[in-house]
Order: sequence, then C-alpha cells, then structure tokens
Amino acid sequence: MTQKQLAERVGLSENYICAIENGRITPLFNKADRIAKELEVPVEFLFTCYVRLSRLPRFKELMYLYNLGYDISPYEIEEV
Repeated sequence: MTQKQLAERVGLSENYICAIENGRITPLFNKADRIAKELEVPVEFLFTCYVRLSRLPRFKELMYLYNLGYDISPYEIEEV
C-alpha cells in the first residue's frame, strides 16, 4: 500500500503519513489507531509510545496476534 492510498483510507494527507513514516511526528492516538486498524496491526506495534495499561494481553488479543502470524509463545503458560 502506498502512502497516498493509506492517507485516503484513513482520511489524512499524504504529507502527514510521510511525516509519521519518517519519524518527524507522532500522531494523536485516534489517528494512530485508525492507521493501525487499516494496516491490521495493533497500534502499539506501530507506535510504541502507546502501550496497554495491562502488562499482559487478554486471550482475545493474543488470538488476534496469533492469527496475524506473531509469535505468542512468550505468553504461553507452562503446565505444572
């Protein structure tokens, strides 16, 4: 996907997307979330300044990451 295509899909300018990609600006959360949803990744993967309040993701979130192909083994609980 090009910067122009992404910009059109999330309702932002191509220059704004370029500035984000080049690290010149960090978007407000609502804009960052729209971008992440369009790219089908969790917002904290794209913008590390936005973190979860909980240290551990919930099962639903883990399954989402697993379905995207991310390694969730660090979150697996060992049986005793």
